[in-house]
Amino acid sequence: MDTQLTFHLGPLALIYIIAFTQALFMSIALWRRSDSGQAARILSVMMLAFAYKLYEGAAMYSNLYQWVAHTLDWLPGDALLFGPLFYGYIRQVFTGRPLTTKQWLLHMSPAILLILYNSPNLLIPAQQKIDNITVFNNFEGTIRLPMFVVALLLAIKVHLGTYLIKSWLLLRKYGERIKDLRADDSARSLHRHQMLCLALILLELVWVGLFLSQQFTPFVALDYVSKSWLLFMSVIILGMGYSGLQIPDLLLNKDEIAILRAGQGRVENDGEGLGEGSGEGSDDKPGNLSVVTASDKEINEKYEQSSLDGATATQVAGLIESYFATEQGYLNDKLTLGQLSEAISLKPHLVSQ
Repeated sequence: MDTQLTFHLGPLALIYIIAFTQALFMSIALWRRSDSGQAARILSVMMLAFAYKLYEGAAMYSNLYQWVAHTLDWLPGDALLFGPLFYGYIRQVFTGRPLTTKQWLLHMSPAILLILYNSPNLLIPAQQKIDNITVFNNFEGTIRLPMFVVALLLAIKVHLGTYLIKSWLLLRKYGERIKDLRADDSARSLHRHQMLCLALILLELVWVGLFLSQQFTPFVALDYVSKSWLLFMSVIILGMGYSGLQIPDLLLNKDEIAILRAGQGRVENDGEGLGEGSGEGSDDKPGNLSVVTASDKEINEKYEQSSLDGATATQVAGLIESYFATEQGYLNDKLTLGQLSEAISLKPHLVSQ
């Protein structure tokens, strides 16, 4: 089959392209705005993986695949990648404890093995790839996959679902502590992450429901399952972009995490079962958040009710005192916490401490 099709930018392909560029830009922005080892780097990699799947969808449904065939199918079993990335990201954001290198390798091993298993398919001639995609796009009947393939695909989704549920439980666990913070920033960040987690769970439930309907009823085509999943993913990406434009601070900062963990000691083992809390990465290292312990709280009596460490509290107090001394803020009887925070370029919850 060597008939060349014309480029066709339909509504779905257009949505996929827009979402692809949005995901790619978010990935680049998150990577450039963060340092090595920060949680934003994990989210950046996840956004890049999303961007690639949307690129594949845009190429398939716009006939662009004829010219970029060798750039497709490099990320099979993407759910095996998304689950560990999202869990690792949520864990680091809300506990300050990143996965170690060994733990990352263990979590990623199913995805790595599947990518290696699929690698021979990357070497087939471009024309053969084009013919396969063309046949798939033009097929109007119902494709019944072998049962072992169905079981494998469902197992991959269960694998992803396990990570999403673990992430949700972690968010719930820290949600109770965040409610006690005297600031809106942490609660808003928690809410955004909970919405993202729920959206990803719903995305996979939609895929499983459509896939099972396609396999066991005559009402849904396999092509429809793929299109719907990509469309839902596009909505999530565009929603994240819109939220980011409204509130650029997507992540909790170090001070917010420190407050969240204040007085709690080291965070309890969250059921990982992969050597967390022992071995590599179990102790605080330079550049990581230190745990607030009783010895950390031996600060001036002036700050004994604050969740901040002594040095930070002293710096914040100094900025406040300087503002009142130089700007005579005490003359403004309508001065609010928000106005004071803006004047000294700090977040309200820090000033309130």
